[in-house]
Amino acid sequence: MSLSSKVKSPDNEHQLRPQVPATTHHSPARAPLGTIGIGVETGFILQSRDPEPGDSSLTLFARSLAANHNRSVPLPNPRMDSLVQNLGDGPSHMAWKLVRNQTCETKSSPWGIEMVSPIFRLMPNSSWRAAIQKTWGFLEENYKVTADETCSTHVHMSIVGDYSVIQVKRLAQAIIHFEPAFEALLPRDQRGNEYARSNWIDNLHFGYGEVSRTDAIAKLERCGTVDEVIELMNPQNSRYFCWNFQGIKKYSTVEFRRGAGSTSSADVFRWVELATSFLRASIKMSTQASIRKFSPDIGGLIQYLSQDVDDTEGVGESRYLWDRFAGLRPSDRLDPIPIGELSPEKRKKLEQKISLDQQSNPILDNIAVAKTQALSTQHQVVTGSSLKALHQLVNQSIALTILHTPSMAHSSRSLEEQLKATSGYSDLTIVCQGVEFAAHRFIVCAHSEVLTAALAGNFSEAESRTVNMDFDLDSVKRFLEFLYTGDYHETPDPALALITSMPTHDKRIQDAMVQQNTEQAIDSVLADQLGNFMINGINETAESWICHCRMSCLADYYNVDRLSAISLAKLEEGLRSEWCVESFCALLLECLDEIGNTGTLCLLGDIAAEHYNEPAIFRLFEAGGSSERLAPFVLTSCIKRLNETKALGREAGSRCEQLKYELGEKESKLTQHLRNLEECKSLLENWSQCRNTNCEAEFKCYFDTKGPDHSPTYILRCARCRCRHE
Repeated sequence: MSLSSKVKSPDNEHQLRPQVPATTHHSPARAPLGTIGIGVETGFILQSRDPEPGDSSLTLFARSLAANHNRSVPLPNPRMDSLVQNLGDGPSHMAWKLVRNQTCETKSSPWGIEMVSPIFRLMPNSSWRAAIQKTWGFLEENYKVTADETCSTHVHMSIVGDYSVIQVKRLAQAIIHFEPAFEALLPRDQRGNEYARSNWIDNLHFGYGEVSRTDAIAKLERCGTVDEVIELMNPQNSRYFCWNFQGIKKYSTVEFRRGAGSTSSADVFRWVELATSFLRASIKMSTQASIRKFSPDIGGLIQYLSQDVDDTEGVGESRYLWDRFAGLRPSDRLDPIPIGELSPEKRKKLEQKISLDQQSNPILDNIAVAKTQALSTQHQVVTGSSLKALHQLVNQSIALTILHTPSMAHSSRSLEEQLKATSGYSDLTIVCQGVEFAAHRFIVCAHSEVLTAALAGNFSEAESRTVNMDFDLDSVKRFLEFLYTGDYHETPDPALALITSMPTHDKRIQDAMVQQNTEQAIDSVLADQLGNFMINGINETAESWICHCRMSCLADYYNVDRLSAISLAKLEEGLRSEWCVESFCALLLECLDEIGNTGTLCLLGDIAAEHYNEPAIFRLFEAGGSSERLAPFVLTSCIKRLNETKALGREAGSRCEQLKYELGEKESKLTQHLRNLEECKSLLENWSQCRNTNCEAEFKCYFDTKGPDHSPTYILRCARCRCRHE
């Protein structure tokens, strides 16, 4: 039985998710209790050293950056996704994420953006540092990386086995005690930061209530639960403090938010070493007195951290820790700067940041997935109803390699050399129109649940390890390029020839020839239908849009969400930046019958509605046929646009009424000002000397009025000599 034979029929659509036979998955040994996991958020400003024409928006820049990273940084290093337009897929803790950051985001190049790391375990021989250096090496080589006062570095820290109440209390007490030393470590522009307020002075339980540090530490000692400590350190469920405890209950993570912006991997390592060393030292303290015996200055903090330095490879590297203290004196300490009342502009920006964080927090999602993996059993059974679990396990096998292997593989940066290096390890054949591609199951299955099911279930594909794809050849090539690089080009990468073969005397080749002739015939029909719209059938613009539309169809067919998002974004960008009504009509005539993705139909409906007054589109819908499929989406878009126009009209009417009212108020005030001015003029002209009879000074003067009545000019003159005073 073939998968393709099942999914072709809409009646068999439910069979796209077949049962998977019970399988036992052997995971690597889980991390020991107490192992620290870290995730790093870095806000910075990037400018491409070789700008691309398409980098005209943050969305396009982020997509281009992620695609370039995935082509340049070899597996098994983590991949990179752009979440600026929700283009992520797969287990979230495996990849670097590019996300919007309200605090440093810019409207044009150079672009302010945030990069979220995968979750790494600090374990002996772990290669997490190499993974960070690879990605930062790519950034420094291809982009100018800078940071200003709006940029920051946050370190999230979890431990396998969760934090105990005592550990949370000791960490909180150490934070309060050593706050003056941490203030001295920070650049001046990072102090008094509303996104990382002091846990003591800007805290309604402590500083606002005039509670001293000593009393605050004692108050923390009286806490009997983790929840009580969290409320004292982060009142009102706010994460915007130097140390954020809000993630402890759900994610077992504490966040250090005081790091300045990083512009290199060394900067990242310095903040990671400081945060993790402080965490390790604090959770090992037996009493609050053992913390307070150290002075709360730079010298005391160095002594405190020196108790638990761990230079085990894969765990710590103390040279980065001591780099952080370079240029400081042991006696240095600073009191935190209170935030006080925010300006309207800062308050608005903070509110926008809070709203954005409430919608999504990629780093906490990463931690949740990684925590589940770390606490999983040695053997996980996948039953017939858990296809999703099988799909995730394929991905997790890659993630475990990334997080725990002692050394990274050093494969080539180019797709061509990667395919050369792995050509002998192919275990899957993909066939399209008689052309065969030697692929790798772990790459293919990591992206598609449908293909995972076909290769693991009761299908012929599982036995033959061959998948037939009934799409045009170029689309399949682009699909393979996407699987290996995370993106695709309109002209497929020539390197794919390395894994391509064409059997001789195969009937499928004849079928491909027939298909090619058919497509040429279709081009001819299209040219007739579109009259003088195009020369030589479908023009280049239409070819580009058709390419992305077919990739969207292929992504929908094999359930590859990330490819679907990328192809749809490329299609929308092309439609909006290179509008051509003839090309749009050609796209609809060529692809409309193939499209099953609602998102694509909605996009095409929106575009058609925006240009409904163009005669070519009107004639196309008037002719009926396949264009009728799009009519409901066009109608929906028109209704939406009509409602938006009505709402804008109501808003404009309300604003006009408001402006009329404000104008009336201003006219009333102006009339009163004029009345007051006339009274002043009258007083000046009526008095020539002081009312005090003992004062002999004269002060007689008058206003000389010039100009029209509606806009007079007043000149102050002396009543005696008519001298002009200005």
